[in-house]
Amino acid sequence: MQILSNVRGLIVLVLGLLALGAEVFALAHAVRQRQDAFAATGKQTKTFWVAAPAIATLMGVAALGGYRLLGDHRHRHRRGLPRRRAAGDRRGPRSTALSRAQ
Repeated sequence: MQILSNVRGLIVLVLGLLALGAEVFALAHAVRQRQDAFAATGKQTKTFWVAAPAIATLMGVAALGGYRLLGDHRHRHRRGLPRRRAAGDRRGPRSTALSRAQ
């Protein structure tokens, strides 16, 4: 069963990388085109056609695990760092006298 899971994960990774490659290509192509080429077709502006693939590229990076570039805080406890508590959590030594009085 683990082999099938690994194969599925590999397939998803390959498809995600292919999609990301297409997104990067579309972004680079839109950036390289002249401004008047967009006006000549009468469709949308260059700003639109650069912003759309840029957003898609960012979403593709995030889908492939790009959130880890910013730091993966879900596994803080595995590195020996304390877990963050929720805003209303009053347990533990960090609770204040005011929260104990309530």
